[in-house]
Parts: sequence; structure tokens; C-alpha cells
Amino acid sequence: MAAANDSAKATTTTANAPVTRSPITSLSGHSGIEILDGGYDDTPPPASTGYTLLNIDLNEGTGGHYIWLYYKVGPADGSEGIPIGEIYTVDEFDGETPTKGGTKIPVNLNEGPNIIHDPLWLYHINSSWPVARCVVVANETKKITKYGPPEAEGKYPIVWVKELLPDNSKTPSEFPEPPDAQDLNEGESFLPFSISDWIFIGYCVDQEVYNWLQSQ
Repeated sequence: MAAANDSAKATTTTANAPVTRSPITSLSGHSGIEILDGGYDDTPPPASTGYTLLNIDLNEGTGGHYIWLYYKVGPADGSEGIPIGEIYTVDEFDGETPTKGGTKIPVNLNEGPNIIHDPLWLYHINSSWPVARCVVVANETKKITKYGPPEAEGKYPIVWVKELLPDNSKTPSEFPEPPDAQDLNEGESFLPFSISDWIFIGYCVDQEVYNWLQSQ
């Protein structure tokens, strides 16, 4: 993948780009991702109608709130609304702003009393092409990766969400994510007392879309 603007290119259709409009499942139109703040209760809140829990805490290892992601799938042909084509994060600690637009999910992924920096937000952009086939969250500290829906695992390449602005925080080389992937817990370690988990988020795309992104 190229540098930090890969995911921005994912929403751009050109005359030379492959276009596939298929009824294959995608993250649903309108609001295919929902995030709920569970506070200090490690039992996830009930899912809204049509949503499924991705059973992994996005804020694990920080001592903060439990943050849960829920996803909804639907047809990718637009018959039930324009699908999600991209997700990205905005880390206010790094001075990032939502320059790509899209829809903000109004739950701070780093919520909790121990926050020493500004919030981290998740955005999604709806797109007729390309479409996100699934959402993926990887806790590399605990070696746990969850796919939503789970049957997408191994079927599609993953576009990992990257930092919008470069900084000195880099993905450890032993992890499979790119060096500038956004750690959802960036800045939440309290050295030397605690080190937060390394957690990354991404989304699946068709192989032709992934190849096109790499060629840009």
C-alpha cells in the first residue's frame, strides 16, 4: 500500500479503475457500523436491531471504558442504501481533522478517566464503489483478530486504517499492519507503569480494489 492517503483513494472512481457492482454482502448502507460505550461493565450492551457485536474491546489495556463495535451487513448493490466504502480515524492528539468528510460515530474510542490526550474518533464514508466487505479489528498485543462478518476471514485483503498525519509512533515491525497504521490506543500508555494494547482497525475489499489501491 502507498502512504497515508491510500484510504482516501478508496473512494475515488476513475475511468481506469475496475468497477464491480455485485449483490455480495457488504457493510450495510446508512449506518453499517455502530459503537457503544460500555463504561466499566465488561458485558457488552445489547446490539441494536440488525447489528451484530464484534466481540473485542477497542480500548483494551488502557484502564478506560469498554468500547464495543457492532456491524450490520446488507447487499452491496445499493438496493438497501449506499454501502460503506471506507472507514478512517481522526486522532485529535495528532491535530488531525476530518478532511475526508463522511459520518462521525460520536463515541470517543479512548474514553475513560485516564485519558491524557484528545479523543480518537471513527468515521465512515458511504460509496457505490468500492465497498467494504467486512470490518476487522486486531489486538496484536493479545494476538486476537475479529472479522465482522466472521465468514469474511481469509476471503479478502485488508485495508488497514492509517494515520492521517505522520508522527513518531510507528507500528512495531513484528506486527503485520503497515508502519503508519493507526494504533487505537496511541498515547494511552503510562510508562513505566503500564503499556496499553496495540489495537488496529481495517476493512476488507475485493482483490481487484486492493490491487488498484496499490497501483495508485
